Amino acid sequence: MAADPYSLMAMSCFLEGNGKAVILPKGCVLYHTSSLAITSPERPPSQPVDWLEFLAANRAQVRCLEVTEDQIRGAVPIPPEALDPQGKSGTVLIATLRGNPVTVLTPKSAAP
Repeated sequence: MAADPYSLMAMSCFLEGNGKAVILPKGCVLYHTSSLAITSPERPPSQPVDWLEFLAANRAQVRCLEVTEDQIRGAVPIPPEALDPQGKSGTVLIATLRGNPVTVLTPKSAAP
């Protein structure tokens, strides 16, 4: 039996750091450097915690980028300078709307 493409597992990604795991919508991680502090396991290695608890435990490695509804829909691209890790290694950049992780669609290229 094939996996359901609309299941929670198929539409989610996981991050783990400082012994805490969080389930996030796929497409909300805008930037992730290779880091031993924050990892992206296929399945959560422990019981997931809520977003705010994970963020509080991993504030040094997790940055949030507040995005607009147009950026979420892919109508307006996120400026490249907003995606710059600013020299911080081990950083994860999460797209948020009103403080909550949100999937950001890739902007569609303009038709010729």
